[in-house]
Amino acid sequence: MLAGARSVFLAAAVAVVYLSFTSSSLSARGRNLLLLAGGAVAAVAYSSSIVSYVDDLLGSGSFSNRSGNLEYVPRLLLRSASEVIWGSGGDTEPQLFAQGLLFQNGFDVVDNQLVTTLATQGVIGLVLLVSLFIVGFRTTGRLSRSVLLVMVVMLFSFDYLRFTSMLGLLFGFLALAPATAGARENRPSDIVETGPEPRVPSPCG
Repeated sequence: MLAGARSVFLAAAVAVVYLSFTSSSLSARGRNLLLLAGGAVAAVAYSSSIVSYVDDLLGSGSFSNRSGNLEYVPRLLLRSASEVIWGSGGDTEPQLFAQGLLFQNGFDVVDNQLVTTLATQGVIGLVLLVSLFIVGFRTTGRLSRSVLLVMVVMLFSFDYLRFTSMLGLLFGFLALAPATAGARENRPSDIVETGPEPRVPSPCG
C-alpha cells in the first residue's frame, strides 16, 4: 500500500509541474525561476528526509520488483518471433514466471504495465498502447494532459489495464480530446463577423 502511495505522489508531482509550466498567468521565465527556487529551497530544507526517503525506496521490495522486471525485458525479446511480435496472450503471466521470463522474487506480479503488455501482447500491443497516450496527449487540453501524465507515470507502477475503473478513467479522459477540440473551434469568441465587402466605385461612374 505504501508503494502505491509513493507512486501516486510522484505522478501527482509530475502533473503539478506540468500545469505550472504551461500556465498562461505567468511568463515562461517567471515560471521557471519560481519552480527552480522552490525546488532548491525544498531540497535544502528537507535534504536529510529526502536522503532517508530515497534509501527506503531503493531498499523496498516493491522497487526491486519493478526494476527487476525491467531488467528481464531482453529475455522477453529473445522469445520466438511470433511471441515477440504478438506476445503470449492475456493472463499468461504465470506461465512466463514459470519459464523464467519474468523477475523471480516470489511476488509473481509484474507491477509494470509496459512490461506486462510487451510480455502478453508483444511489440504490437506495446506500440499501440504508447501510441494511444501520444495521440491523446497531442490532441487534448492542459487539464486532461495533466491527468494523462499521472496515468503515464502509473504505467511503471501497476498493471492497471486489468482494472475496469482505471480503463474507464483512461478512455474517459482520452475521449475529452475531440470534445474539447470541437468546443474550441465553435467558441463564439473565435467567430469573426464580417460585414458586406465594400463596393469599389467603377471608373466609369
